[in-house]
Amino acid sequence: MILQSFKKENIVRTLVIFGFAVIYSIISFVNHYLFRTNAHDFGILNQSLYDYAHFRVNNNTVLDPNFGNILSDHFEILMIIFSPLYYIFGSYTLLIVQIIAIIIGGQGIYKFIELISNRKLAFAAMIQFFLFFGIYSALSFDYHNNVVGTMAVPWLFYFIHKEKWKQTIIIFTLFLLSKENMALWGFFIFIGLMIKYRKDRKKLMWSAILATVSIIYFIVIVKCVIPSLGKPGATYLHFRYSALGSNFGEALTTIVTKPVYTFKLLFVNQLGFAAGDYVKSELHIAVLLSGGILLFYRPYYLLMLLPIYGQKMFCDVYTYWGLSFHYSVEFLPIITVGAFTIISEINKEKTRRICAYLLIILTAAITFHSMDHTFTYFNREKQRFYQKPHYTRDFDVKETYNALKMIPENAAVCAQDEFVSHLCFREKIYLFPYITDASYIVVNSKANIYPFSKEKDYTQSVAKIDSSSVWVKIYDSNFMKIFKRKI
Repeated sequence: MILQSFKKENIVRTLVIFGFAVIYSIISFVNHYLFRTNAHDFGILNQSLYDYAHFRVNNNTVLDPNFGNILSDHFEILMIIFSPLYYIFGSYTLLIVQIIAIIIGGQGIYKFIELISNRKLAFAAMIQFFLFFGIYSALSFDYHNNVVGTMAVPWLFYFIHKEKWKQTIIIFTLFLLSKENMALWGFFIFIGLMIKYRKDRKKLMWSAILATVSIIYFIVIVKCVIPSLGKPGATYLHFRYSALGSNFGEALTTIVTKPVYTFKLLFVNQLGFAAGDYVKSELHIAVLLSGGILLFYRPYYLLMLLPIYGQKMFCDVYTYWGLSFHYSVEFLPIITVGAFTIISEINKEKTRRICAYLLIILTAAITFHSMDHTFTYFNREKQRFYQKPHYTRDFDVKETYNALKMIPENAAVCAQDEFVSHLCFREKIYLFPYITDASYIVVNSKANIYPFSKEKDYTQSVAKIDSSSVWVKIYDSNFMKIFKRKI
């Protein structure tokens, strides 16, 4: 009887995992197939995957003219580990890796909550995890290594709690190698765990060691390694926090000496223009209703989220503040672990069950609301997998793939934003209008015109090429033009 019940639970869990995997795939793969994936960052990462798979250092041409080695932008060593998969899955490789990582992260949640409670609550925690809005907004914006790194966090909780230190070190290493800023987050996670395990000498010691390694790794990579890999005079280019200062040192000084001002920045629109109004409030409400409110019962979980709030709310780019893109996924493992740990401590089973179900319902409601209504702009067609526009484009996709076959595999190409990630498995691929030594140019009037901010500028740029004696038009149909450089 017990064995039958266990088998039934495993079958149901497998079916649920499969169902979420299908939804994630529908979002991610359909967007890529329909040319909705972007040069920044998916095209950039795909080209690095190609170079690593051919045993070359990636001097990323999608990032030209601003960068050279991709590691001078973000220090993401995981790309080297994933690169052999390119030979099997092609341009879909990283999308598949990301979905598998999310599923594995969900299993980490299940294992941890089962360890401290029971299978039923663990199953509920896994569902809440898979429903969190940060997953869907991240999947809708292609691929990012911070998503993969985030999915290691539940396993860190699990292995530390079980005192499996070899496994902890392996997961911790993968976590650090995913992206340089994960190390700063790791420092706060392990400080939080030091508080949680303050009465357990061994776990306290290991948490302290991992916290120390994290902060040292972050400082060395950001201050020394990344600048050394960049062009002469380069610095870390992802410090966008002018409200705190012009560098990390000034920011830390501001945080320490002006705590009230710093706290206000978590809620106010420091940029001052209307587009940023209510964006931070929307994020706070979404986090609280998705389980964040329970973390106030164990404030060390909130401590773990401080760098995530900081990198979002202090930023000079207001789109970082909100629910869109991949900037919220790091909230997920801390909220789910913290919320369900607290729920597991409730004495009455009926009350525990009600709290778990309520949290699942609220999380789902927030997620679906975020797909339809956010204060920051996002291409809804990329996210609304339950609506017809997600599965269509206003040009013939099959014909587009056939037209792109006209371009030789090894030719240097300059392509419009949404075509870069499909054409980047070559040594030289540039984002239009950065043409440099490209032999072919690909543009489509129905596609995203980034990095142009005005339609007029994009149209004029295409017209200039069209009338140029340097280029001959070899394809002009289906809203797309392909130009070949004259010899």
